[in-house]
Amino acid sequence: MGIGTDGNYAGLFNVPAADLNFASRVSELYDQELSDFLRDLEEREESEGGHKGRIAAVAKEIRKRRGSSAEVRAVAKMSGDIAAADELYGDGMPYELERIENEVRFYQDQAGSALLEMGRRLIRIKAHEGHGKFLESLERLDMAERSAQYAMLAARKFSNTPTCADLPAPKVKALTVLDEDEIKTLEAGGKVRGMSFDDIDRMGLRELRTNLRKEKEKSRKEKDARKKEREAFEKSMTQKDAKINELDMWSLPDYVNIVKRPYPI
Repeated sequence: MGIGTDGNYAGLFNVPAADLNFASRVSELYDQELSDFLRDLEEREESEGGHKGRIAAVAKEIRKRRGSSAEVRAVAKMSGDIAAADELYGDGMPYELERIENEVRFYQDQAGSALLEMGRRLIRIKAHEGHGKFLESLERLDMAERSAQYAMLAARKFSNTPTCADLPAPKVKALTVLDEDEIKTLEAGGKVRGMSFDDIDRMGLRELRTNLRKEKEKSRKEKDARKKEREAFEKSMTQKDAKINELDMWSLPDYVNIVKRPYPI
C-alpha cells in the first residue's frame, strides 16, 4: 500500500472493534487498503495477539463489499471524499480548481511546512476531480504523481504536528514512513526508531534515510526472531504432548509387566 507503512488505517490497531469509530473508519477505506489492513492485522495477531475482533470486523466488511455494486461504492466513496477533503483541508474556502492550482504553484516554490499546504490542496483537487482529471491537473502543474502523493501523505500525517512541519520538505517526505503513534511520540518529545526530533533536525537527509532503513530492517529481524521463537516453542510443546499421549496409552500393570519381563538370553 502506498500510504505509509500502515496506510490510512494506522491509528486503528488499538481501537476496539466494538467502537463505532472503528467501523466508521473501516468503511471509509478503499478496497486495497482494507485488504492490506486485514493482512497486517493477521500478522500482528500472530506476533502479539489481541486482534481477533478487528480481524472479524474487517473480514465482514470485505464480504459485504464483495456482495455489492463496485460502481455504487465508488460513487459513495467519491462523495464522502469530497466532503471530508473540503472540511479538513478547505479552510472555509469554496472549491475553485484554477485558484487552488495557482496556490499549489506558489507552495511548490516553498519548503518545509509549505509541502503540507500544497498537499492539503492536492487532496481537495483529487477528491473533487477524480483520478483521471487529477492527473491532468498535475500535468498543468508540471508535477510528478509520486511528488503529489508524498505531499498529500505529508498533509495527512503532519498537518497537526507543528514541530515536524518545521523540518525541511525532504525530511518531512522521509518521515512519511512513520505511523501515527510514532509521529505523536516524536511531537511529544520522545524517541522513535532510536531518534528524537533534535536528532532528526541535526542529521543530514542521507543519514536520516539510512537510520530509517536500518531501524526498519532491525524491526523486521526482531519480528522474524520472535516468530521463530514462537514456532520453536510450539513445536516443543507439540512434541511434549505427543510423548504424554504415548505414555497415557500404557496402563500401570502393562508398564510393570514390561519392566519385569526378563530379557531373552
